[in-house]
Amino acid sequence: MNSSPSREVTYAGWSRANVEATSGVAIHHPNGDVKKISLENDNLTNVPIWTTWVRDIFGNPVVECPPNTHWQAIFDSPGIGIDPSTVQPGSSGSPIFNQNHQVVGQLHGDYLNTNNDFCDNRRGQFGRFDISWGRDNNGDFLPGRNAANSLAPWLDPNNTNAMATNTTLLPTISGPDFLCSSSEDFIVNNVPLGSSISWSSTPSGAVSFSNNSDSPTVTWLGGNFGSITLTATIVSTCGSIEISKDVSVGGISENDLQIIGDDLVCYGNYLYTVQYNGDISILNYDWNVPSGWSVTPVSNPHPNQAMIYIPPYESFPQTIELFVQTECGYQGAWFFEVWDQSIGCASPFAFSVYPNPVDDEFMIVGKMEFQSTQNDMETVIPNFSATLFDQDGNPKLEGYSADGQILFKTDHLRSGIYVLHILNDGEKEERKILIQH
Repeated sequence: MNSSPSREVTYAGWSRANVEATSGVAIHHPNGDVKKISLENDNLTNVPIWTTWVRDIFGNPVVECPPNTHWQAIFDSPGIGIDPSTVQPGSSGSPIFNQNHQVVGQLHGDYLNTNNDFCDNRRGQFGRFDISWGRDNNGDFLPGRNAANSLAPWLDPNNTNAMATNTTLLPTISGPDFLCSSSEDFIVNNVPLGSSISWSSTPSGAVSFSNNSDSPTVTWLGGNFGSITLTATIVSTCGSIEISKDVSVGGISENDLQIIGDDLVCYGNYLYTVQYNGDISILNYDWNVPSGWSVTPVSNPHPNQAMIYIPPYESFPQTIELFVQTECGYQGAWFFEVWDQSIGCASPFAFSVYPNPVDDEFMIVGKMEFQSTQNDMETVIPNFSATLFDQDGNPKLEGYSADGQILFKTDHLRSGIYVLHILNDGEKEERKILIQH
């Protein structure tokens, strides 16, 4: 690898001791299959003889290995009633672990299996890790060995002459995902012994660190909102690595959120939408409106929308307030001011539309008018038509008044915002309808 892994990983331990393991566990992908685990419950045994791995067509050895270069495992059943495990082509190169969870060999194959029957031949020979190491206990390369064919320069680059390592976890940063107005403690886990640590943030200067250690206190300085990155640079005898953690700070910036909707209104239902450009999740929206108004949140699929009913004969200007809840608590308010449209507003009692929000049906009722005749007052029932459109402008329902009213069935329509057009004597009145099932 040219760089350190960016995700949490575990480095396997190893042992180069020339000692037979008291048990073995092989982890491999036989024949390209999903990962399998094969068990040897007894000692791994040294192979003390020359082994032939490839022969020519005349039966002469082509590939041979000298004695004392392999461990042999004869695999056992992992449990009662379960067949013993094995290895197959495709498993080659996989590790075998000893009783201390350390790699002690890599699978070469099974030189004794001459018929390719891997169910009858449940064994494998693993190249010994101590032979693959390539250096003696003085740190000198063995005859014929160099950096290109030895493990030592890669696993012990500082030539410490270590005999074994245990399973090692990559360092990680743990701590809260949110840094609001207070300070929080962060910890670097799995720091190599003797390492030094320095801290930084992106963008620079967003937070302060109490010290350069594995457990600093981090304080938000108030200059940035949203997501920042905390980075710990760890320097050890093996070199330096950087590990990072993304943290959300300060909640939501005032400029990242605004309310979109009509600012010139008459009366009736108006849809308002929260436009948010930040990267901190909003958990809840809390709308405050003037007395006599009502708010119906649009819960699905747009929880950032609300239908607000404005009653007739309201005085203006009026203000809509919004508070939002994040992991940092409630923030706000954001304000949206609305004014009287005045010109073009229909009579507040020309039509009644109810209920709104709607479940399975709603009524449109026209105002009854009275005209004077020579001898009496005559009731005039209005004749009007109505069309319900979805947000893409597609007509979904159409109707004509009978006895001054129209009933629309909406149980087959999807939940959402619709627009109702009412036509009466060439005049059009528009209402927004919220369908919620």
